[in-house]
Amino acid sequence: MRAANRYGSASPTDELCGYVDAAAVLASSASPASAAAPGCDPVLWDHVGGLVASGMWDLVPSAVVTFVEDWIRRHAGSPPNKKGGKLYGAGLFAAVLRPGSAHALGEDASEQEGWQLLGQGLAKAIGNSSRHDLRERADAEVFAWGVIGLGSLLIAEMRSTLGSGQGRLPG
Repeated sequence: MRAANRYGSASPTDELCGYVDAAAVLASSASPASAAAPGCDPVLWDHVGGLVASGMWDLVPSAVVTFVEDWIRRHAGSPPNKKGGKLYGAGLFAAVLRPGSAHALGEDASEQEGWQLLGQGLAKAIGNSSRHDLRERADAEVFAWGVIGLGSLLIAEMRSTLGSGQGRLPG
């Protein structure tokens, strides 16, 4: 039997074996996280990747906001509210990312205020609506990817600004 190539034909069995071999090579060479979420924070992806893979777009925004809040809280040392309880939502971002604070992001007061407002916006605009209500949106997938991007952006900036010498905070 002659080997199949682009100029000759192969038997159906040879063709099937070729496809199986190619699929095995592709499957073994791809890492799931990098193939599925380019540019996304890997720790955030570990949290929301299953929802994305399942196409559960309406649940992604809530999961992202909850994860980012928890991540920021943990990396800021779990600061308490005025009554000694747990800070959450926009209040967490207002306190932790306050211009001039130990965890302020950015170089000048205006930039620091922008990062603080971005965090508060994530909690208010997306967190409040997605955690209290499931909404069917025609653009749910696009919206979910945008929220993943925003969450990744806040985490990346915190890692870069406040991280160790390598510009990274631990997961």
